[in-house]
Amino acid sequence: PHSVLRAPPCPNSFLLSEVIKDVLRTHPDLAFYISPPQSSSRLLGVARILYVWARLNQGVKYVQGMNELAGVVFFVLAQSSDWLGGLGLPPGPASSSSAHPHVHPMCEALAYSLTGALLTLNIDVYTSGLDGSATGVAGRVQVVDDLVALHDPALHAHLSNLSLSPSYYLLRWVTTLLSREFTMPDVVSLWDGMLSAADAGRWISYVSACMVMRVRAGLLSSDFQEAMETLQ
Repeated sequence: PHSVLRAPPCPNSFLLSEVIKDVLRTHPDLAFYISPPQSSSRLLGVARILYVWARLNQGVKYVQGMNELAGVVFFVLAQSSDWLGGLGLPPGPASSSSAHPHVHPMCEALAYSLTGALLTLNIDVYTSGLDGSATGVAGRVQVVDDLVALHDPALHAHLSNLSLSPSYYLLRWVTTLLSREFTMPDVVSLWDGMLSAADAGRWISYVSACMVMRVRAGLLSSDFQEAMETLQ
């Protein structure tokens, strides 16, 4: 149903079309994003959030995986308007506008702000010039791999013998802050813990290492293909 989603006229139509291409695949398990007619306007809302952020952050631009973060934030805010009080705003009815039917009109604006904060928290992962640094995407992957090697050397050795590079599955985990690996309620609980941690990136790394070790029994008896299917 979303194949008709088209990039509206804008200063950088190529960027917006790239964003929309990923946004169309955002949380396909949620009726919020797949049930017409409102789902198309919600997906376009997520696309606007990412497009504007990328235009204002030219050093990073848009990176695949950002759509998952924005999708979680927009979905959570759309479920309730209780957050209005925290902003010092009076409660109001959900919007009846064509932009976001049944969603509070402030939702997209606040989702933009909170998505920007999340992206900033993970900014080194999305910065191509930092890919090989300790805080870049390669560094984050290495931290998880080192944790598995430290706490479960037998499992780490088995995965290494299979020539299963941790980047094959960890790249998605790191760039999406694990939002593709759990159901939405679990993602929200996971992020509560992450945002409460002193070092959110390291917290995600420890959770990722635990996820690998949790399925160790199956992995130890798997060949390469079976191990990939388990971890993806």
